[in-house]
Amino acid sequence: MSNDNSASTALKLEDIGIAFQNERDAPPPEHEPSLNVDSWRLIKAPSGELHLGTLRDRQADRAVVRLTSALAWFDMSERAVTTASGRRYVLLGPPEHRPLECMAIRNGAAQLGLSGGIDISDQFWAQMQPAE
Repeated sequence: MSNDNSASTALKLEDIGIAFQNERDAPPPEHEPSLNVDSWRLIKAPSGELHLGTLRDRQADRAVVRLTSALAWFDMSERAVTTASGRRYVLLGPPEHRPLECMAIRNGAAQLGLSGGIDISDQFWAQMQPAE
């Protein structure tokens, strides 16, 4: 038997507005050549290609998940990646670890065609860190 108070404060999945966008929905790289991202995960497709999943435009009740085209270049010293389409993403910090945000990015990647992909974010980030 449920408590009426808990039912009124529970967050329902349908109450969370998350839009899923892939590279075709993003502006052309010449209009948005570089982006700073702080909420991201790196997904390895079954083909071996790497794609960056980002959570952007976060507000209290909505966010946008964007999945990039395949990554073509990695600048480890600048903590940046460049996609095959030419857009550069500067990673402002470590991969996203908050559970809801991680779920949104991973589910977005699956919905946008990478259902067989694996998340390699933590391994990738570890390679970007300087040796101590």
